[in-house]
Amino acid sequence: SLLSDILTAWGGEVRSVNDAQLAMEVVRTEHFDLAMIDVVLPKIDGWELLRAAVRAQPHLADRIILITGDRWHGDTLRRLHRETLPVLYKPFDLQRLRALICDMLYVARAS
Repeated sequence: SLLSDILTAWGGEVRSVNDAQLAMEVVRTEHFDLAMIDVVLPKIDGWELLRAAVRAQPHLADRIILITGDRWHGDTLRRLHRETLPVLYKPFDLQRLRALICDMLYVARAS
């Protein structure tokens, strides 16, 4: 995907998964320093994937960036407003994304 290509160009090792069911398996079997999760996914709710990622890898609790293109659906907005994790609304600013990633990884390395 374009986002994967951009993250790779920035020097990241990227594991992109387009299937929510596969993503559930991947977070249980592979290590991640940071995760980006779309909150609106087919079949599996993005919130369910978020909880699974944190259960499998507790260090991700403050290293997840939520992504959504759903600015208008009431349930999505209510849930996002309760979250303490950063949220990027599609289309999002790449400089903001880069700053979030750098901040999260800097804090992770410092701790």
